[in-house]
Amino acid sequence: MTARELLVRLDPRDRARTENAEEATLGSILLDGSVLPGVAKVITPDDFIHPKHGRVFGAMLTLHEHGSAVDPVTLID
Repeated sequence: MTARELLVRLDPRDRARTENAEEATLGSILLDGSVLPGVAKVITPDDFIHPKHGRVFGAMLTLHEHGSAVDPVTLID
């Protein structure tokens, strides 16, 4: 089952909890970019149920792979 299929099947309360968990994960990385390599060992952009969160995580990975800092300023650029 894909992440998108799972999202459609979730109860609205579970959708909110999932969104909060994904946002907390991304926010934690923004607060301390040094955790990104460890997080990347466990999850991929495709693991996010909300596509926008997967795109943000993918952008974070790209920044890290290019040796750039992962923070709100570099992520916006």
